[in-house]
Amino acid sequence: MDIKFDRVGDCVTVYLEGEFGLNFSDEFQDLFTSQDGNPADLEYVIDFGKVTFISSVGAGLLLRLRKHCGDSAAKISLINVGSRTLELLNVLNFDKMFDIAPAK
Repeated sequence: MDIKFDRVGDCVTVYLEGEFGLNFSDEFQDLFTSQDGNPADLEYVIDFGKVTFISSVGAGLLLRLRKHCGDSAAKISLINVGSRTLELLNVLNFDKMFDIAPAK
């Protein structure tokens, strides 16, 4: 598991690697709660290019981020999402809450 991020202005890009679940819980939440500024004004881009699996805990972390950023006002994009993860996110109707871009 690995998590890194870059912030340029109001855009925070998060790079995940490994299984996105309980092992990311504290670090992922610390990442978004420690950002300066109004959470609703920030844009988050979560890069799933190196994610091998997402658990229900990982899905819950995405929902926590969305709530932290103002629910429907949140600007969160999930990019490079693999087909298996994309299927799960669609079943959970995350495609209605997040901008999702599949892996190329």
